Amino acid sequence: MKRVLLGIALVFVFSVPAVAELRDSGFLRDYSKLAPHESIQSEEGLIWVDQEFAPAAYSKFMVDPVELWLAADYDESIPLEDLQGLCRFFRDAVVKAMADRYEIVDAPGPGVARIQTAITDVQPTGPVSDVISAVIPIGIVASWGKKAVTGKGIGVGEASIEAVINDSMTGKPLLMYQGRRVGHKYTEKKESKKLGDPEMVLNEWAEAIRQYFDVFHDLNENQAKQ
Repeated sequence: MKRVLLGIALVFVFSVPAVAELRDSGFLRDYSKLAPHESIQSEEGLIWVDQEFAPAAYSKFMVDPVELWLAADYDESIPLEDLQGLCRFFRDAVVKAMADRYEIVDAPGPGVARIQTAITDVQPTGPVSDVISAVIPIGIVASWGKKAVTGKGIGVGEASIEAVINDSMTGKPLLMYQGRRVGHKYTEKKESKKLGDPEMVLNEWAEAIRQYFDVFHDLNENQAKQ
């Protein structure tokens, strides 16, 4: 039963469009533990979950500042201060997603999980090509053709992250994740915003972390009522 529920939760958190090969940034302690899960494909993300991890036992969270672990050849068209701003944006998004149900704390303690994340790659939104491929028929065809090969549309931005959830008292890793998401075409966003799509997918990840814990807390609450 626990394994089935874990699969359901992982569908919520990690199901994303097909993407390119993931790069090990060095942020996680041990990449050898990461593997595809039955609910996701290997090109979509890799995960490891400790067999003893009981998400419902954690109702308080420490959310560390998001770190930046980029490759040496990252896209330098994005100023470093913008990337640092994206890190702050992601942490704020995680805190906002969690805070209306769970307590956000600053110190370790019983029932406190520590969320640590890193942005490992950012590809900016291409506003002009995104607009063209969304409104001109030949552009739409070109976009679909590219998506079939690369997993993303022309001009659509993306972001890659690595994440680890630890027990705050022991420092024991409970869950590690590595993945990439791409933006979505035909969404309402400011087309001139270079980091619009990366922000969008970081928001999705923040909501996904919340949904992961909600699945197990809701199960416990329903069992308590029976």
